[in-house]
Amino acid sequence: MRSIIDLYVQDGNQSHIAARGEVQVSDACLLSSHLSLEDVYVDVPVNQTVTIYNKTLLDTDFRWGQLDGEDASRCSVTVAPKSGHLAPREKYDIHLTFTSHHQGKIGDVRLPCYVDGMSHPLCLALSAEVKGLQVSYSPPQHDSVDGELLLDFGEIVLLGETPKRTVYISNNTAIAAPYRPPSPPEQEPCLSKLRENQQCC
Repeated sequence: MRSIIDLYVQDGNQSHIAARGEVQVSDACLLSSHLSLEDVYVDVPVNQTVTIYNKTLLDTDFRWGQLDGEDASRCSVTVAPKSGHLAPREKYDIHLTFTSHHQGKIGDVRLPCYVDGMSHPLCLALSAEVKGLQVSYSPPQHDSVDGELLLDFGEIVLLGETPKRTVYISNNTAIAAPYRPPSPPEQEPCLSKLRENQQCC
């Protein structure tokens, strides 16, 4: 705002005073309005930090809204704190936890932040390529042939012997997964008496 004020002094000269002022309204922004999350796995929380910046000399309050977008139902987001007070020129850190419940691309997720005095909310966009469980099996080095799984129990295995070999199971992701090794098949009992030199399978 700019103006000129006329000053009249009785029995004196007339003066002109220039006046200028700036009228401020609440104005804040996110220092990063888009988070592209990396190394995201199904149902594994990912922590990030976003910063709200109050660009004016006015105090104001903020609060976070609900997730929006086509992919909002495929993930969940928690923020701490969910609301707060912004002092003049303050930078306020928000701790965010993102969890995806589906494998694949998350590309349309928006989290609004409402600031008192602003006509439109701030918008934080989130995207991620969510990975699923990946497990690999590998034998000891001497039991592998051209990188393929091969368990060599030897050329000669005597009847009644139980040779053992090792297989390494590797979880290549951040997803905790229970596992159960396969049980050997149960042998059917012999229902008849063994005759001389007969074996039971």
